[in-house]
Amino acid sequence: HDLKKPLTILKSNLELAYKKIKNNEAKNYVNAAIMEADKLIKIFTEILNIASFDTEKKQDLKKINLIKIINNLFDLYGPIMEEKNIYFENNVNKEIYILGNEILLTQAFSNILDNSIKYMPNKQKTKNILVKTIKKNKNIFLSFTDNGEGVEKKDHIKIFDRFVRLEKHRKTSGNGLGLSLVKAILKAHKASIKLKNNSPGLIFTIKFTII
Repeated sequence: HDLKKPLTILKSNLELAYKKIKNNEAKNYVNAAIMEADKLIKIFTEILNIASFDTEKKQDLKKINLIKIINNLFDLYGPIMEEKNIYFENNVNKEIYILGNEILLTQAFSNILDNSIKYMPNKQKTKNILVKTIKKNKNIFLSFTDNGEGVEKKDHIKIFDRFVRLEKHRKTSGNGLGLSLVKAILKAHKASIKLKNNSPGLIFTIKFTII
């Protein structure tokens, strides 16, 4: 919080200066500074979120139906997938109840989908993302499968660490916090996540306990 507050003040002052500057070149420099300050604020916000989920602080968990969150994601990401020619398939059981926070889980699942979309090569002819569930005893396994670039097996253990961006993805926008936030949110739900290769692509599998 001590670091985020001065950054927010800095951004506000820059925005005020931008409105009063008449020189276009100067305005461009100030605008670039505003954008960088905004990026830093977002990074600190994500770090604070991860820290709060990593603690033993009890989250507001209620009985929710998993399909509701998935259907909302399909409505949200449908136009993006269509624009990028990605086939988005929903194969999730309609009656799966878990203890969860709908807002936090939506954020976690969105981060996984963002990751899959970001690393789907534009020139690839067939692009697929499949979301499905498998029920085993008292557990439900929710998987997100894509056929994008994938990640080498030796890097699987690193991908959920904070600020980790793999070498071949250095030129792609991001701060390396998205999947770390996913892991932290799932930890608050007493859920686990595993990663394996789809050859090509990745499979993210989340294990929840059914209620």
